[in-house]
Amino acid sequence: MSRAFKFGQIATTLFGITLVAFFLIRLVPGDPVTLLIGERGASPEAIAELKARIGLDRPLVEQYGLFVWNALKGDLGVSILSGRSVGAEFLERLAATAELGLTALMLATLVGVPLGIFAALHRGRLFDRLSMGLAVSFYSMPIFWWGLMAIVIFSVKLAWLPVSGRIGVEHDVILKSGLLLVDSWLMPGSLAESWAAFKSVIHHLLLPASVLATVPLAVIARMTRSSLLEVLGEDYVRTARAKGLSRFRVVALHALRNALIPVVTVIGLMLGTILTGAILTETIFSWPGLGRWLVSAVLSRDYPVIQGGILMVAVVVLTTSLLVEIFYYFISPRSRGRG
Repeated sequence: MSRAFKFGQIATTLFGITLVAFFLIRLVPGDPVTLLIGERGASPEAIAELKARIGLDRPLVEQYGLFVWNALKGDLGVSILSGRSVGAEFLERLAATAELGLTALMLATLVGVPLGIFAALHRGRLFDRLSMGLAVSFYSMPIFWWGLMAIVIFSVKLAWLPVSGRIGVEHDVILKSGLLLVDSWLMPGSLAESWAAFKSVIHHLLLPASVLATVPLAVIARMTRSSLLEVLGEDYVRTARAKGLSRFRVVALHALRNALIPVVTVIGLMLGTILTGAILTETIFSWPGLGRWLVSAVLSRDYPVIQGGILMVAVVVLTTSLLVEIFYYFISPRSRGRG
């Protein structure tokens, strides 16, 4: 696939996303002006004046054209509710979502890869059936249901983990990087205070990250199992066994290295799934990230936030997918022959 074709696909996808983000929300009954001033709270003249001030009095085609043109210049507009730049609000919340998403992806990888390896090595046995059945259950389980059940069990019944927030209110951490795991560890003060704040961050992060990790974990586990089973049937693996190498050396040095190449690709592509799941997870756990921000914008019909936020999320996902493909090109010799 040529580079020009690939970038053409990305440009076409982004164009389609701008259409969906702009027009779909306008099909929902209600508008931001009515929500701001109330259905009975102002005269028609005041409503018309407010619409003209925020640009909603123009034809839809003209509004869409201005949105795309400004987006090309890096201007995503201004939030109707807060009056702040959409780009600035996006960057403020990106760190919280990134911390939650990367933690979830790390948990999914640390559990999913070994689970898939052991399932492949015990193919057809009880462990294989139980682990893959559990993976299918995780994949099929709606995140909002699993999140509510996790809160009931681990927060309400057992009182092990907090329900919401990123850190305890007793800790005063200055946000520099936006990642509380980093900022709490490097906060000024004694080592005991830093450690207490760091533990509080982990305490708040564990439950939502575990809920968000369920679907990626299932995909990674099943992909690892199927990929390793395929590699274990290759000629070079059978040759290594015939030479008398131990099972550990055959699997670790010969089979696993090649089996993990498609798994690495899947792990990278899981970012889109994680960002999608974060919308529900952040809402359930009151996590101050992009998902909760976009849900609030939809409920308040904040058009610039919805348009700009969805577009920026799409840019992040597409950029990640492109980087994964480049990485796969370098680690997989077979992909170079097709390029």
